[in-house]
Amino acid sequence: MQRIEGFLNLGSIFGIREDADIQKIYSILSNRRDVEIIKYKYNRQILHLRFSFEGKKYFFKREAIANIYDELLYEETCDELGVICLHQDIAKLGSLTGVLSEYYDFADASVICGMTVLSESGFECSIKSSEELKKTLKNNNLVDIICALKIRYRDRENCDEIVKKLSYKLIKMFIVDVIMMELDRHPKNWQIIEYADGRVDLFPLFDNCCLSISKPYCTPLALSAIRGNCQSIDTNVQNFVDQFPKTYKYLLSRYIGVISRESLEKKFSRIERKFKFTLPQQIKETYLKLYLAQKNCLENVLDIPVNCNVYVGSFEEMLPLAKRKVDAFKGSIGIGIITPNKAIYVTDETGQIDSHESLKKLALKNLLGLGSPYDIYDMELDEQLDDIADTANDNIEVYLEFNDTTKNLAEISIPAFMTPSQAQELQILEEKLYRQGFIITISSTTIDPLIEDFVASLISIVPSPKKDSIIEQILDYYRKNGRIIDCAYDDLKKNFNIKRRSSNSIFS
Repeated sequence: MQRIEGFLNLGSIFGIREDADIQKIYSILSNRRDVEIIKYKYNRQILHLRFSFEGKKYFFKREAIANIYDELLYEETCDELGVICLHQDIAKLGSLTGVLSEYYDFADASVICGMTVLSESGFECSIKSSEELKKTLKNNNLVDIICALKIRYRDRENCDEIVKKLSYKLIKMFIVDVIMMELDRHPKNWQIIEYADGRVDLFPLFDNCCLSISKPYCTPLALSAIRGNCQSIDTNVQNFVDQFPKTYKYLLSRYIGVISRESLEKKFSRIERKFKFTLPQQIKETYLKLYLAQKNCLENVLDIPVNCNVYVGSFEEMLPLAKRKVDAFKGSIGIGIITPNKAIYVTDETGQIDSHESLKKLALKNLLGLGSPYDIYDMELDEQLDDIADTANDNIEVYLEFNDTTKNLAEISIPAFMTPSQAQELQILEEKLYRQGFIITISSTTIDPLIEDFVASLISIVPSPKKDSIIEQILDYYRKNGRIIDCAYDDLKKNFNIKRRSSNSIFS
């Protein structure tokens, strides 16, 4: 099968044009003997079909583009965790996009739907309507499913072995669903395979296309840890931790790493290489925002001691990460430190660090090369950084507060003297803040009698339009009074023993 922009072109097999709509596709395929239409609903744009091609059987399911990406990301996650999942390819049939998988046809085995497993063991289980689904999903939980398995295989000599094996795989399925926020694991979306030789196994995970795109953590799941109606993720995780052996809590804790930034970006790259197309940047940003927030929430409820997840880099690199955190947590902060010859910005995108001072220490730590900038739990180093932060009078400090409803704020603390590179960086920064609609506040990091009155008049919040440029006023003042110098004032004082005097020039 040929590919078009990464998608297998099924239309070339059936003689269907690329612009054909679902009704036209159905009319063509319903007359073919080599195609079996399993499900067709015109109003909801649903089309499921089986067909044979070059001696193999395939299953195609029409999906929206967003759901296709969900399937691919879920499969990559399962591969990473060693969980068996149906391999999905991406395909186009006329104007429809969808997923394509090889059709499992077991000659020596029976595939038992989860609904059958529950209902034949005496658990109420019907999803004929949305209202019945809400009522009966309460039995679609790990406790009742394991109980149903014990009833189903109670007459087998190896009942305990079968139940133990299936229970472990079902719990791993539940954990992956929780981490990935798979909403739709109802009793028709998990199955058991019973082989003729007596073996029993969990069918590879399928229909993994309903990952949450709404608020993380509060999303209801169709599969619960204990009995209840569509419990939210936070309730599910708490119940899971409280009711199940600690071994599984540790398993969940270990698996959380699959939604770290590094792991997600690796999965994006693997998907792009596999299908030879580029994932839209907006899709990547959506997944990162969603899962980094989810990771933070899971770590909080599991009470996992974790390092903060900070980003150190330029203003342009820091900005989108800070904005992403606003989307997830309704607010975020960033710190900039403009040293005499270098500018660095830091933000924390998971909510682990929420104070100005903590981020400032992380930026200083990175600048000074004092170990990893991502670890703030070295108490001895923390005390050293306190001292460094208190005495770093040659740095311009920028405190950025990002908000989702009010204007963003920028508080800039300036030293008594600055280098030309600092002055230039400060001027460039004002342009960046202006474009982002920041309100700027100015203060001084040092007590300097020469500019005390001047700084006092600038403490109030001022708007950032260029015509009222507060930073340009300050730089003009600094230029006129010899306060933009070739090296930091503390270096001058240390190397040349120069003392400040009550005049406009430090050299008087």
